[in-house]
Amino acid sequence: MILFTYLSGAVLRELKFINENYGQTWAKDMSDLLIEIKKEVHSTKAQNDHLDSSKISAFEKRYDKIVEDGLKANPPPEKQPEKRVKSNNHPPKIYWIV
Repeated sequence: MILFTYLSGAVLRELKFINENYGQTWAKDMSDLLIEIKKEVHSTKAQNDHLDSSKISAFEKRYDKIVEDGLKANPPPEKQPEKRVKSNNHPPKIYWIV
């Protein structure tokens, strides 16, 4: 549980940084969703050992939409064609050990 709390805090700090410094609203949306899921799980634990499948499905749908928004805001770089290294026309240097 401590590890989960630590990782959650780290993720939330990263999302906050992205939102505040880059103005990417998807990061705030993801942060809000993760907090909402945590609260829902915590409140459900008292009555049940799992969330209703409809709630899980709704969370997954929102999660997928936020990830899609994040990928649109941060597309992967285009692959650059590999550059050939031009060979040196200099003769190889020979180092003599005496």
